[in-house]
Amino acid sequence: MPRIFLFILVFVSVAINSHAQGYVSYTLPNLPVEFDYPSDMELEKTGKKSWVVFDKNVGTEFNINLFNVSPRFNADSLRYMMLKLYDDPDIKNLQVSEVGSGSMGPHRAEKLSLSFMGPHDKQYVSTIYLVYFHINHEYNSLIFYFEIGANNVISYAPLQEAMISSLRYKPFSYKKNIIEKEGIQLEYPNFWTEMAIDTGIGYLHIHDGRMKFFAGAVDRMDSTSLKTFAEVERDSWKKQPAAFPNLKIKTQSVKCKNGETQFFNQGTFDQQVYSITRNVSFKKYFIRRIIEGKPKDFIIYWEYPTSAEKYYAPVHDIMMESLRLPGKPELPEKK
Repeated sequence: MPRIFLFILVFVSVAINSHAQGYVSYTLPNLPVEFDYPSDMELEKTGKKSWVVFDKNVGTEFNINLFNVSPRFNADSLRYMMLKLYDDPDIKNLQVSEVGSGSMGPHRAEKLSLSFMGPHDKQYVSTIYLVYFHINHEYNSLIFYFEIGANNVISYAPLQEAMISSLRYKPFSYKKNIIEKEGIQLEYPNFWTEMAIDTGIGYLHIHDGRMKFFAGAVDRMDSTSLKTFAEVERDSWKKQPAAFPNLKIKTQSVKCKNGETQFFNQGTFDQQVYSITRNVSFKKYFIRRIIEGKPKDFIIYWEYPTSAEKYYAPVHDIMMESLRLPGKPELPEKK
């Protein structure tokens, strides 16, 4: 029977000041993600989403792959996946020696250690980490793994752990989008995805696999105030507990530099994602402009996991600052 342990990864000493210990940084192509690797080793891109860090003198290789997993992925999922990968006639006496969930530096991770007999009956150990690190709709995790002779694991394991602990985001680059139909201009991170849809108010949808952003416009045939629209929707949401479980919502306003007042509903509610309950935060803006003498209301909607507030809040501010709408603001009449 393989031995199975629940582990808690705590890593401090190797990750601290890795540059001072002979590490260099590498940035993933076209993505704002970088990590450190030992300066006396080499890094090579082996595929569209894979790399290897290796010591050509010793033959040690650390493999790194971008990955995408569902919210239900866990340590058992990693074990199942890797056991299928190692199902090879050249591998004998394959055993699971360690499996569990924990953290590596600031990142949640699943760990799996396999031991097996390779060619010439040499004993090997494979150490695999699935590290949760959201990037976009294509990649939300990375797999770090390496195989080495059983006697050398202790010497090389800290290098792998230091690389994982050093994973970090770089400042985002932004690109401009113009919705020709409505004249909306907006900048957003260049590694996110956009798609135009023409249903209801959603003329533009931007997402990264876990957040949602919609922008659109509707013509107004009456003079109902933005505040009223926001409050009516707020009250409507409160009457739909099945659609918005555990809802917390309030209507607020902000006065902009151009003198206009924007109203928005802000709050949180629970959302089911692959049968897992996730709390999400939202902001829905109501902005009115006068175009050729007629009012048009622009609707901007943000939604993202509440647990990722620190990640999305700065992006939200930059995107809203870049927002440009046609027409003139509806300003209160001077008395």
